[in-house]
Amino acid sequence: MTRLFHVEHPPARAASKTYMTGSEGVLQDEILGWLASALPGPAWIENRHGSPESRRGVPDIEVIVFGRSAFIECKAQCQGADPQQRLVMRRLKNAGSVVGVAWRLDDAYNIVEALASGRVGAIIGPIEPGGEEHVG
Repeated sequence: MTRLFHVEHPPARAASKTYMTGSEGVLQDEILGWLASALPGPAWIENRHGSPESRRGVPDIEVIVFGRSAFIECKAQCQGADPQQRLVMRRLKNAGSVVGVAWRLDDAYNIVEALASGRVGAIIGPIEPGGEEHVG
């Protein structure tokens, strides 16, 4: 695989921080801030959470870099993707996107790193807390 771009890893302390129930918005803000500084200039970053144009089940954050896309579903600790979100994630994967659930900033890094590494059509990491790793 050809590497598309370099991604700076978030600071260690911030990367491993966990978010309690009800704090998904804080996690989203931290991921969006990190993405804005970590991705190359032509990147498209959109917070789709709560957007009236967003379809049910579509992950919270959309990233497009050099024609490749990643979708990040943000979850607080102990929460997993609901059935509709899992269905949409599989469809996005089958369409060629890299998708995953982020409980921490480090999870978002792993999803974007897979995109930077040239991966396509992959679910990165587990989609349920403590679930099986899905890479592929």
